[in-house]
Amino acid sequence: MFPSKIDRQMETAYKQLRKSLEQLIPEKLASLKSTDLSDQDILTQIACSGDFTQEEIIPQIVTTLAVGFESTASSLSWTLYCLAANPEAQHNLRQELREAKSTKSALSEEDYEKLPLLNGVCSEASRLFPTFAMTLRKAICDTYISGRLVQAGTYIAIVPRAINRAKHLWGSDAEQFVPERWIDRSDPKTPKINPMGGASSPICMLSFLYGPRSCVGRSLALAEIRRVTARIVESFHLQTASSSIPQPTGWLSSGPPPDLNLLFSPVQA
Repeated sequence: MFPSKIDRQMETAYKQLRKSLEQLIPEKLASLKSTDLSDQDILTQIACSGDFTQEEIIPQIVTTLAVGFESTASSLSWTLYCLAANPEAQHNLRQELREAKSTKSALSEEDYEKLPLLNGVCSEASRLFPTFAMTLRKAICDTYISGRLVQAGTYIAIVPRAINRAKHLWGSDAEQFVPERWIDRSDPKTPKINPMGGASSPICMLSFLYGPRSCVGRSLALAEIRRVTARIVESFHLQTASSSIPQPTGWLSSGPPPDLNLLFSPVQA
């Protein structure tokens, strides 16, 4: 409504990105020599899948760049902070990774997906510090929420952090970092991932929103966070640089404050 300098810079950047993609996509298609796309970059996989026209590929890549960079980096920062502030969880995660690698030289993405504590740590950090501070939904027809009339055209604000920390949904420790809530230890010898974190419904976790308009990059973001978190924890001890508790900054999209600092020290072999 009120164009600013930043708006003009974003428009210029978008036009430049489109121009670059219009050049890269034909090059990718021409240079691909194998039908195996599993080890190719995202642009090549989308361009060569045959599922999209060139005009459809461009917004796919723009979306991937937009939601797969800042939001993932923010979630990763909070995950590392939670581990630094909870040394026991950090130690236990390092042990889990060492045991998982004791019989393998490297772990596959499927292996990372099955590690209960790694997934618990990433899910819990995401629950406490969702990237989307608030989002809006518009009623397309008259409806009711808990018996209250919501007329068509009404905007509803959804605040993931409030839902994610609601004690009537998550228990009295809803404000605390408890990775164990995401682990099913009914069989102590074979702990499994609890996908709902002990809540009564998956909709209680709104870090990636829910339903048909949920975050399309959820799987990619979690895979990235798992991999990087594991690599860092294997290589470094994490400590907080301050005793103060950092608070998220931002409005629609939130992230860690600029002065959030962590101390890294190499893990001795």
